[in-house]
Amino acid sequence: MKQTLRDIFIWCTDTFGIAFLYRLSLRNRGPLVRIVVFHDVADREWFLRIVGHLCARYHVLTPEQFEAGEFHDTKINILLTFDDGYASWVRACAPVLNTYGIRGLFFVNAGILACAGDVGKSAQYMEERLHITPKEPLTFDGLAVLVAAGHTIGGHSYGHYRLTSLSPQMLHEEVLKDKAILEEKVGKRLVHFAYPFGSHLDYSPDVLAEVQRVGYTHVYTADGYFAHAASLEKSRLCILKNQPASSLDRWIGGSYDIYMMLKTLIT
Repeated sequence: MKQTLRDIFIWCTDTFGIAFLYRLSLRNRGPLVRIVVFHDVADREWFLRIVGHLCARYHVLTPEQFEAGEFHDTKINILLTFDDGYASWVRACAPVLNTYGIRGLFFVNAGILACAGDVGKSAQYMEERLHITPKEPLTFDGLAVLVAAGHTIGGHSYGHYRLTSLSPQMLHEEVLKDKAILEEKVGKRLVHFAYPFGSHLDYSPDVLAEVQRVGYTHVYTADGYFAHAASLEKSRLCILKNQPASSLDRWIGGSYDIYMMLKTLIT
């Protein structure tokens, strides 16, 4: 019921021009930037359609272009990111991204990759830490495939805990251990980090300070708003599994932002 009401609200704000006025107000501060988040991508054909649609309608950025601020002035700029660590990234996502000449930003929990060879441990990790039905995990070999294809790797903590719930010592270990393992495997310094879960309840000034302390310079939430490219903490929009392109357009266009603002006010 809640999702139905959400979708009706989002449809109305788009159809009646409210989202257009919202975008217009944001353009005063510069180009519009939207960072989208995928997780496990089970349907390669759906992903192919979505990426093709995004390329045709928006200005899709590489991580390097995003860092350099090479934005389109009139189109909405899109950066593709991926969270956690799934085998589907290699099997479904990488070939599609290669087809369109796109490079993505993959935020990885090294803890998922570390237990990829043990079905029981992997399933337990995903059920207890990600709160999802277990999926086939990414392996370190799969990570190497993504790196070889030119994609950027970011940190996501080792165990995917809610970082605001951890003691200062455990927070430090969670972020640093993940970074150290991934940097050894990738062979380069990691500068991008995404908060696990990523809502406003899942990060704080103390968490941000620790993330910066271990060496991350680009930090990402999952609050659902347009990203402020100049801001240290950059908001991202989570894409639903098999979400239709028409629905995604309404979300990208700003209707979801308005929904989240209202939801935050109410709650």
